[in-house]
Amino acid sequence: MKKTTKHVRLSFFMKSEHVISGEFHVPTATSSAIRPSDALREAGEFISLVNAQVRDKNGQEREVGFLQIARDAIAWVEFPPPGESWKEG
Repeated sequence: MKKTTKHVRLSFFMKSEHVISGEFHVPTATSSAIRPSDALREAGEFISLVNAQVRDKNGQEREVGFLQIARDAIAWVEFPPPGESWKEG
């Protein structure tokens, strides 16, 4: 049986100059009061994304169904504006 989740779309700017955007999922039971930054902090050494787009430093893009990002490869993260946080599904 598939677990129900909610997600937020995040953009990761990598030290390699790649930009990776994708859906970061958490269980539906996670409180909506939890900010995406707090949930991300709890994700561990690798951050999993689904329905991701990867843009290399030359501007070439590709889509990836699932990928994991090593936390130490991230330069910075772009979060959605307040109020556009968790989405069901």
